[in-house]
Amino acid sequence: MRPANLVNAPLTAVLVAVGLALTTPAALAQGKGGGGGGHTTASTNLSYPAVYTSTVVITNGVEGQYTLGGNLGETWSYGCAVPVEEFPNTSCIDPATNEFLDYANCQTVCGDVQVERIYWQRESPVAVWQAGSLTSQDSPPPMPATHVDWGDNMESQTWSATSVIRVETTAFATLTVNQLGFQMWHVSGKGPDELWGVRATEPAEGAAPLPFVYSSPYAILHAPNVHISFTKLEESASTCPTLPGPSPFDDLVWNPTAHQWFRPGGDGELDTYFCVWNDLKYTVELNIGGKFVHGYNWQTSRIAPMLCGTYRKEGWWRLTYHSAADAVNFLEGVVLAPPPLPDAAPPPPAVTTESEEGDTGFLYTPVVDPASDLTYIDICLKPGRGGGGRR
Repeated sequence: MRPANLVNAPLTAVLVAVGLALTTPAALAQGKGGGGGGHTTASTNLSYPAVYTSTVVITNGVEGQYTLGGNLGETWSYGCAVPVEEFPNTSCIDPATNEFLDYANCQTVCGDVQVERIYWQRESPVAVWQAGSLTSQDSPPPMPATHVDWGDNMESQTWSATSVIRVETTAFATLTVNQLGFQMWHVSGKGPDELWGVRATEPAEGAAPLPFVYSSPYAILHAPNVHISFTKLEESASTCPTLPGPSPFDDLVWNPTAHQWFRPGGDGELDTYFCVWNDLKYTVELNIGGKFVHGYNWQTSRIAPMLCGTYRKEGWWRLTYHSAADAVNFLEGVVLAPPPLPDAAPPPPAVTTESEEGDTGFLYTPVVDPASDLTYIDICLKPGRGGGGRR
């Protein structure tokens, strides 16, 4: 996901701190959508505001409230905004022992940068928080999407036809009423072992830590009725691109009934329909960062060498996020990036302005088709073996 610029915004939420005893970490449960109505549950804390288009996920705690407790190295760690690899802020960890550092040793690592706490996900009930959310009763569908984001791993590189590719897509709405969010910092690990937590103050003796929160009009659309479609766009295997450029298949038309792409025929010729490998419900997950995301692990090694009789699996594919009209409505001028978030501050607000440059030069560029209420990305699979794409 591309980094977004940070801007000032007023902090309107009043938070209530509650202290609870240490307990065993709860197992992660992903919120998975079903049909219209009903509820599912999740034990990961919701950090980024959400809009439920149908199914409501019961998340930890009470909206706008939080619990921050436990012990250093067990439920929280010290960290600072000093970049380590791709993470702009992360925990202070001794590289020799892999132990989380105490305040004094973390300050040595951070230098002049403020040391703060990070309370970890999956540590209910000692580390619990809940961002704001709206239901379909609060904001009836279809929900207009103003931003959409595809995972960087899809946009920035070419995968092989034997890879496990993590496919992720997130649609965002711009609300008329701001919602509360909790700022998340990296704790440790990458990919399947990655851990994040809420940024919090280092309290004075006898005081309680305070989370960093923000107020934002942007919310992620939790849309369990969305589908992901995988279409092979050519029979043979083209040479995959090495430089950014337009897709060679930008003249196709979507058939919403068949969930299939075709090229209109001309001068009395028949329409040309392309090979659909799969079209399935796009599972909604509450990830370790506390955000809802549509995710799918695409195991390309399990795709047959030949599809639809004559299509090789290597070459150009189109991955399509498509929605029923009563779920997500893609507006004209949708931004192909996450929306900007305000900087976060503990109550009372003491907001400063920060910014990050957005990534440029992506190899594959997503497209939004508002008329068909969908977004897609064309990518090319090369022959041979490749690593996993899960982030």
